[in-house]
Amino acid sequence: RPRLVAQVDQQRAADVAAGQTLIVDASVTSLELVSRQPRRIELKADLNYTDRTTDAAGTVVDRTQPRNLRITYILGRDGDQWRLTAYIPQG
Repeated sequence: RPRLVAQVDQQRAADVAAGQTLIVDASVTSLELVSRQPRRIELKADLNYTDRTTDAAGTVVDRTQPRNLRITYILGRDGDQWRLTAYIPQG
């Protein structure tokens, strides 16, 4: 969805302006279908997640320690395609 793409574009532009790159390592460890309707799907996913920010020389300047995340994803039908409508991190 345009709103979600714009959010990622803004974050990336800020990194570029600062001369930084964000490297994300994430893997899905489980996926559960919560509900499915003709125009909407809700999923809960467990992920292993970590990231690191590097400067232009490749030196790590910030790091998120590895952690487990639980995220709800909402997909909406857009014509003949499913698109991410929302994601909701769970505490």
